[in-house]
Amino acid sequence: MRVLVFALLSAAFAFPQATPTLVQRTYLVHIQRTVMDPSADASRVCVLAFPDGRYRLETVFDSHSRLSGPTETKVYVGRLSESSLKELEADLDDPGFQRIETSKAKAAIISAIDELMVSVPREHMVQTVAFVSPMQRKPYERSMTPLLTWMASLMKDLQKEKVPIAKGERFDDCHAPEVLYQRSLSANPEVKDEPPNQ
Repeated sequence: MRVLVFALLSAAFAFPQATPTLVQRTYLVHIQRTVMDPSADASRVCVLAFPDGRYRLETVFDSHSRLSGPTETKVYVGRLSESSLKELEADLDDPGFQRIETSKAKAAIISAIDELMVSVPREHMVQTVAFVSPMQRKPYERSMTPLLTWMASLMKDLQKEKVPIAKGERFDDCHAPEVLYQRSLSANPEVKDEPPNQ
């Protein structure tokens, strides 16, 4: 039995493992930030940016006092300026940002939520960064601050330019489209690459 198991393991390591390779980057970045405090208002903002500069931004505001009425949601769609797009790409391509591994972030007791989630399609995988508090983000502050600053600037530009609410668009948390990868086995010349996932 041990011989059989060893033989199977040896066979598994004898052949190259399939490596997923990006076929189509359907979006540039998805960012979502949720702030909830028991004694204050709750808000959620998300941004979905595309390689061609298009973006979708959604905001949710829930008044703690309930005196302002029901939850308010707004959807904006537009196109980033050339400078804003280049700034975003530089922030995402920063080596420090690409090395962030939130699976190693330490757990902490928190009284309020300031959650931040970012997903970026990379060559071989989708990088996912997730924090539940500023304390968790602190070790990565140098790499995260430019991205948060970019997001804040985008929101200010919406107000400054008086971008109209896209009333025909439904709120969907800036749902990101599926990223297409193919598993390459080119290390083994006798095995052809698989077609892209549909």
